Amino acid sequence: MVRRLGRVFAAAVFAACSGAPRAPVPAAPAASVREQLVRSAQAYLPEEDAGRPAPSDPADFILRVYAEYGVAVPKSVPELSLAGVRVAPADLRPGDVLIFCGEKLSRIAEHAGLYAGKGAFLHFRPQYGVTQERLDAPYYRERLLTIRRVAQ
Repeated sequence: MVRRLGRVFAAAVFAACSGAPRAPVPAAPAASVREQLVRSAQAYLPEEDAGRPAPSDPADFILRVYAEYGVAVPKSVPELSLAGVRVAPADLRPGDVLIFCGEKLSRIAEHAGLYAGKGAFLHFRPQYGVTQERLDAPYYRERLLTIRRVAQ
């Protein structure tokens, strides 16, 4: 009996010290579609020079970026202003489409950009190409008409 208890004890000690298999550490999650949209948009910046042809207008810029991920968006800024769902400024997330008016008091959608996160957005301007700006800059803050979430 003593011998049998000794074997049981030895087996228990061996099992405890052998290091039972551990659960694998989960891999870092793949970049979200939103993060990928922002990276694609940043590739249009002149300093990135990814060799992409320049967009023809702000809506074309948004269309090209979203098309890389199979998301169809309208081809004009006024149509973009109605695409997807409206988002409150407090709920702004990277990849959201920003719609601006041309004049401060106008309510006509004339310009669009893609929110990049941390208060910055990317947009196409014919004279400068794709640039990154601050959304809190007075010029843009005063002209923001709506925010649209096209990609969930």
